[in-house]
Amino acid sequence: MGRKGLLIGGLILLVLGQGRAWAECSITGVTSVNFGSYLPLSSQPDDSTGSISIFCNRRTSVLITLGVSANSGGFNPRRMANPARGDFLNYNLYRDVSRTQIWGNGTQGTYVVNATVRKDETLTFTIYGRVPGGQDAGVGSFSDGLVITLMY
Repeated sequence: MGRKGLLIGGLILLVLGQGRAWAECSITGVTSVNFGSYLPLSSQPDDSTGSISIFCNRRTSVLITLGVSANSGGFNPRRMANPARGDFLNYNLYRDVSRTQIWGNGTQGTYVVNATVRKDETLTFTIYGRVPGGQDAGVGSFSDGLVITLMY
């Protein structure tokens, strides 16, 4: 009986030792959303796009979130700032081309991006940006920062 117990224990260790390797994923590239020149007198929105590229070494499900605006502390609106003048421009980032689903972290009415990445595949996701028209802001350079989170 003692030998059988050792043999079974050895087989269990052997099976446990052959566990699956975990997937590793990383953000391999980010293209900023650059709105270019904004015309304050125009009532039309200013649209632009950027992108996030990710790579995974194994087939796995991923979730990508975009954080709050550094200048507004929230998702809606996000704000770009011109520190030299103290001006702000409201904007937002979306996960859909029609710009109706704010890309955030799944709270406060925002959406996340879920996808399945195949083994050794790079996927690129488009970020759709919009600055609403009719905002009165002075001339200068505006920017904002936020955190991109990749979970897998």
